[in-house]
Amino acid sequence: MTALVTDTLAAYAERAAAARLLGKWGAPVPAGVGGELALLAQGKVSPAAAEQPFYFEARVKAAETPADPLERARLLRGALALQPDSVPTRLAVFRAEFAAGHNQLAVSAVAGSLMDQPAIPQADRLNLATAFENLGELEEARQTLQQLPANAEIEKRIERLSHRIDIAAQNAMRRPVIRDNVVQDRLVRPRITP
Repeated sequence: MTALVTDTLAAYAERAAAARLLGKWGAPVPAGVGGELALLAQGKVSPAAAEQPFYFEARVKAAETPADPLERARLLRGALALQPDSVPTRLAVFRAEFAAGHNQLAVSAVAGSLMDQPAIPQADRLNLATAFENLGELEEARQTLQQLPANAEIEKRIERLSHRIDIAAQNAMRRPVIRDNVVQDRLVRPRITP
């Protein structure tokens, strides 16, 4: 492993993986290795040390240790800014932001083409549906749940969401339309509560 870490012709991802293994095994940092690889080879990476320019791997490693989901999310967002196409990092940002209660940031981390990939585990899809529901995006929550293998709990959640969507549609037809003319083109009624 030491030879791979010091090999400047090897791919950086392989060198970083080897450095992480050296750190895991408690091996000494190889001579002539500095910067991010030296941090990874030390084993434990502090958040302050990881927040150097272009230290993607160190930020991801440092995000493994803090118990505070806000600090984990901050480190992972910094890593994601360096490599926005990293699916594992996007999922890690989603998990950290969801744990911190930042539903919009969690959804934003996996929004777009990543949501259609089978790479997202079922537990994360359930949390994604919960985040959509917490944001009031009920149709998105229902569609996310419909992509999962059916079971009694998921079917129950889908049914509950469908009921809430129906009530929201009925309430939209009952509320007044704000415009210059006071006369409404429909009967205005009180809201239906679920």
